[in-house]
Amino acid sequence: MSGGQAIEVAAQAASSNTSAYEFPLPLSKYRDCQFSFAGLKNTATRHILEREATLNLAPDALLPDYEDFCACFLKGVTRHMLHRTQRAIEYCERRNLFGNGSTQRSLVISGGVACNDVIFSALSRMAEQFGYSTYRPPKKLCTDNGTMIAWNGVEKLLASDTGEMSKNYETVDISGKCPIGESLIDDVKEANLACKWVKVDILPTKEEPTRS
Repeated sequence: MSGGQAIEVAAQAASSNTSAYEFPLPLSKYRDCQFSFAGLKNTATRHILEREATLNLAPDALLPDYEDFCACFLKGVTRHMLHRTQRAIEYCERRNLFGNGSTQRSLVISGGVACNDVIFSALSRMAEQFGYSTYRPPKKLCTDNGTMIAWNGVEKLLASDTGEMSKNYETVDISGKCPIGESLIDDVKEANLACKWVKVDILPTKEEPTRS
């Protein structure tokens, strides 16, 4: 079982106390659609080290409430993804990127994260409130980023964008970014969209629904 799947399974077995560990919302002051999970990771590490010290646990021991910890962590990740994706949807709508004649709206979730049912369900419920249908590939096709990088190459080949492609592998350099199409990152930042966040039950329980 992968780390992401293990967190999801543990989170779904958590008690009703899914607020035992606090995870701040990343990039809350930045009105763009960029993702950042470094802060969540650092907060998770701090919580683990504090609990180990308080309970005098060995570094390889399980926290006694690890299910609650995983639920809080997954809730924090999902909340971040909800906010950034909602802003992307609102940006596309306000910029009329689909055109006046387009009535069908679709949100595609792909890559390894699409395997996570909690995240996919939360994003689907958010998108539904904007009239979007949500799709994902079969889980066996929701693989790691390597596949998406390979697909980038396929798209460039089909687009006859051979200027950046070479079979002389000794001359191939490594690039941290390989964009497809036009980047709208700066335009999204300049739009400075303030959003009224959609309410979504991320890990609903009978006693205490969690909100985004």
